[in-house]
Amino acid sequence: NPLDACDPSPEVGACDRDNDGLTNTQEDALGTDRINPDTDGDGALDGEDKNATASTALKPCLPLRAIGYTDYNNSNTLWQVDNCDGDDYINGAEDNISRAPDNYLSDPYDINGACFPTGDLKYCEVLADDGRVWLDRDLGAEEVDCTGPTDPKCYGWLFQWGRSIDTHQERNNDVTQDVNPNEFPYTSPNHEIAPTGLQDWLTADGTEATSGFLEERKALWMDTTDDTGCPIGWYVPSKAELGALAAAEGIVNADTAYTSNLKLSLSGSRSHASSAIENAGEIGYLWVTDINATDPSVGNTNFAFTYTVDKILWTQAYRATGYTVRCIKAP
Repeated sequence: NPLDACDPSPEVGACDRDNDGLTNTQEDALGTDRINPDTDGDGALDGEDKNATASTALKPCLPLRAIGYTDYNNSNTLWQVDNCDGDDYINGAEDNISRAPDNYLSDPYDINGACFPTGDLKYCEVLADDGRVWLDRDLGAEEVDCTGPTDPKCYGWLFQWGRSIDTHQERNNDVTQDVNPNEFPYTSPNHEIAPTGLQDWLTADGTEATSGFLEERKALWMDTTDDTGCPIGWYVPSKAELGALAAAEGIVNADTAYTSNLKLSLSGSRSHASSAIENAGEIGYLWVTDINATDPSVGNTNFAFTYTVDKILWTQAYRATGYTVRCIKAP
């Protein structure tokens, strides 16, 4: 027994001082630490590393790990500076609940080096069952792994349809006005309330139901070359794309929306008439880019995907209403 050789001389070659399956002599030959049983911090004893693959004791990313493995030592310097999943981020930069640093297969939160900062926020890619890549959270959401669909950290911003990122979409923004613009593009700190008329955040001019910069606003949300809405390379999905996602993920209510790969939350909405936050924790809404201008009686509305505790449906919503946005990556 190598441990017997340690008494009374822990430095002798035959001693396994840290009880990791390697004697001091073997540790010296491999370059591993005599008193650290897991020199590379990968969660496997040095002796197990050596047996798993020839000379892997100083390779933090070997042996290969299954999805969800968390037994690595995230304070180990060797492990921190390695890059186990081969993306654009070293392990130490990925060690949080939104990303999986020790994954080699199909972790949805880490495909293609998939996490990136946008302003003060950080987003990651998620591969959904429809085969498309989506942001892992709604625009503006603080977290992705929350306590459930009613956790405010997952709620995200509330956009008026076809508006770019300024400050109007922020949930704590109490700056509102009822003097809506008649030009586009338009940025301001205001949530433009529209309690009367066509209830659009743009000024009603008699043609708003069928024109009103509708194509321009749709184009802004579908533009993948700037980050006025979704990040560069991303866009707001169509009704068909979001519908295909719901079908592929089996989303039929709020519970399945949250347990889907996209972890959709019950983010609520912001009133077109008063700017009050409504239905947070009860109903989730997602804007799509489709224009509803075929029926003059509802021409001031566009479509939003809606999910509640017991069902999903498509809502025709006033464009002055604030709903969440989930971006899809351009093919």
